[in-house]
Parts: sequence; structure tokens; C-alpha cells
Amino acid sequence: ESLYWWEDKNGVTIGMAGAYMTTRDWAKFGQFIIDNINQKTCMGEFYLSGINNALPTVQRDYQDYGYYFWVQNVTKSTYGSKPMIAFSGKFGHAMILDHYNNSVVLVTSASKNGKYGRKHIRRDITPAMIKQASKIH
Repeated sequence: ESLYWWEDKNGVTIGMAGAYMTTRDWAKFGQFIIDNINQKTCMGEFYLSGINNALPTVQRDYQDYGYYFWVQNVTKSTYGSKPMIAFSGKFGHAMILDHYNNSVVLVTSASKNGKYGRKHIRRDITPAMIKQASKIH
């Protein structure tokens, strides 16, 4: 289990860019965040505050920005949507943390444009996976 992070020329890590982990470790990291949210730790409260205070951006019309992470409203039923933490990387990599149902949805992709066919992986496919997974609970 290793985490590699981009550094600048002085050896200082670059925040919010270039974190590399195995797929399994990404999922463990997501579960770690969910556990902290559900246990109401100081870190969990920080993440909840970021969800609750997320701001819209001009960069993405389908996600707001929390504290160092994206927040995506995922439609879970006919009664509306719930905001969830969404991490995204290059080439369609996406992870959405469903702290309501204690589940992590992780997509590892090698799509050069972030799409699978005509569907956008982070905007269309990952939320649909969460909606489907939430029916299992």
C-alpha cells in the first residue's frame, strides 16, 4: 500500500493533483472518509461541512466544489437527490462516496476524453451506478 504524489522542483507536494494509489487503496481511502463521516469525527465533520457548504463553479455544471473535493447531487429516488463527495481524475477515473448507504463507487478508466461511448463517465455513468447500488441496500 503506497501513495505517490506529485512534487514541485523543491520537493513540495502539489495539492489536489497527482495522487496515485492502487484501485483497492482508492476504495479504502473512500471508505476511510465515509467511516469518519458516519462516526462524526472531527475529520468527518470537516467533510460534511464541505458537502453542506459546497459552491457552484463555472468549471463543472454538474458538480459543486467543497473543501478540496467535488460534491455531486446523485438522484437516489423519485424523491430527490442527495449530495455526495466525488473525486475525479484524468481519463474518466471517478469515485463517489455514498455515506448515506456506506458504499464507495469507483470507476477506473482509460478514456482519453472522460467518456464511454457518448456518455460522460463522471456526469452520467458513475451517478447511475450509485443509484443502482443504492437499490441493493
